[in-house]
Amino acid sequence: MNFTSSADTERFSTLREAWGLIVNSGIDWSRVGVMVGFGFFFAGPAYTFWYKLLDHKATALLARTTSSSRARTAAWWAAWGAWAVSCGKTVADLTVFDPIYLPLFFMSTNLVSGCSFDEAGKRLRKDFAGTYVVDVAIWAPVQLFNFRFIPLLYQPLLVNGVNVFWNAYLR
Repeated sequence: MNFTSSADTERFSTLREAWGLIVNSGIDWSRVGVMVGFGFFFAGPAYTFWYKLLDHKATALLARTTSSSRARTAAWWAAWGAWAVSCGKTVADLTVFDPIYLPLFFMSTNLVSGCSFDEAGKRLRKDFAGTYVVDVAIWAPVQLFNFRFIPLLYQPLLVNGVNVFWNAYLR
């Protein structure tokens, strides 16, 4: 008896059983594909662009504000400036980015999943307001933490990690 071939046979048998569990697990693989595609082609690039833009605008605003009245605001910015900038970024994210992002998410994922344009539009009109309220409740603290404590380079990664759970809620 050859031990190597016996071990290989056992490995292949285990892999085959694991694959069977994955395939028969009830996971909607077409939905997984749609979510991965949306994240790769739209969400990832959009987050990266948006967070860089927010950071640039917030830095410019901070420089303008502190240079005009440096002595009066220096102590205030030292204590509260980072929080003020983080709050401003969070408000901008929730009021500028999300009202654009959510309809694009609903429309694109519904269309790719096989809905007609009219059906996707009906679903969007039905679900948008309630989803946006939950969006603000969940994402406001996440984004405040993200903008305050996470370096710009890693901000999209935190959002994508939370998006795993958020996307499960959306569908």
